[in-house]
Amino acid sequence: MEASGLELAYQERTKEYLSLKARVEELEKAGFQLGEMLDYRVKRIMELEVELNRCLGSLGVLLATEGHVANWDGVRGIIEQAARVAK
Repeated sequence: MEASGLELAYQERTKEYLSLKARVEELEKAGFQLGEMLDYRVKRIMELEVELNRCLGSLGVLLATEGHVANWDGVRGIIEQAARVAK
C-alpha cells in the first residue's frame, strides 16, 4: 500500500512538472514574439526618425534659401508631410 502511495505522489509531481514545463515553454514563446514585435517597432521608429529628419532638413533649407518665410505653401507642404510620416 505504501508503494502505491509513493507512486501516486510521484505521478502527481510528474503532472505538476509537465504542467509547469508547458507553461514555461508558452512564456518563452510569448517572450520571443514580444521581442520580435519590439524589434519591428524600434526599426519602424528609426525609419520614421530618418524621414522626419529629412523633412526638417528640407524645411531648414527652404527657410535658409528664402531668407524669410515667403513660400508658405512649401513650408506647409513639408510640415504636412512630416505629420503624415509621424502617424
